[in-house]
Parts: sequence; C-alpha cells; structure tokens
Amino acid sequence: MIALQQLSHFPDNMHHSKIIDGMTVDIGTDIDWTLLRFLGKRNVLLDGEVWINYARDAYYKTATAAASATELIIPKTEKRKEILC
Repeated sequence: MIALQQLSHFPDNMHHSKIIDGMTVDIGTDIDWTLLRFLGKRNVLLDGEVWINYARDAYYKTATAAASATELIIPKTEKRKEILC
C-alpha cells in the first residue's frame, strides 16, 4: 500500500492523500543484490539478450508513436474538485 502511494507521491505535492507523509518504503538498499539467492530451476523462455532487444525495440516504437501523435490528450486531474491523481 505504501509503495503504491509513494510511487504516485510527486515533489509538487500532487498525491492521493497525506497518509504516507514521513513514511519510507524499504527497497532493499541494505541487501547485496549481486548474490544469487534463488536456487530453484528457472523457467526461462527467452535468452536475456533477446529479451533486452525486444524490450528496447518495443519501448522506442511506442515512444516514437507517442511523440508523433497528432492529438494531445491531457487527462483530467480533478472531478468536482476531487483530486484524481
């Protein structure tokens, strides 16, 4: 719950509510992420390099389409004076 709200907590004070003010989320900064902790068998469907190339190409295709859009759609941030985001 806190992680979801912290994700949408912006520096310009636009956020869902003030219930997370002063709270932090443990994102594992005290963990050595270079160590292999999963000892089971992984069900790998794609080689890592193939996946990276696919993800990069999909991102740039989407970003290019968004940048070349002919109509700018700005979502509403308020509805009846209730902040939506």
